[in-house]
Amino acid sequence: MKRLLLSTVAAGALAWGLGTAAQAQITAQGTADSYVAAGYTYVEVKEGPTQIKVEAVRGNEKIEVVYDKATGAILKSESEAAGDDANRSGVKVRQD
Repeated sequence: MKRLLLSTVAAGALAWGLGTAAQAQITAQGTADSYVAAGYTYVEVKEGPTQIKVEAVRGNEKIEVVYDKATGAILKSESEAAGDDANRSGVKVRQD
């Protein structure tokens, strides 16, 4: 039941201003803040050396988006039913 989230991800990218500043490096905390501002009730962000991975829940939808840390480009995006995750809330940001 996975599908691409082009419209959701595009809206998130525009919320950050990445549409005009694609060469700007993104941060894990700034990414988490953007998803919270977009209405996601649970946001988990994992920051690696070159990528930032986001898992976020809003309503009955769970999304996963992987960004290139240096450019903010979306490398992967998926969506599925939130299932048990629909009741989760809060924000977790961690570095790997």
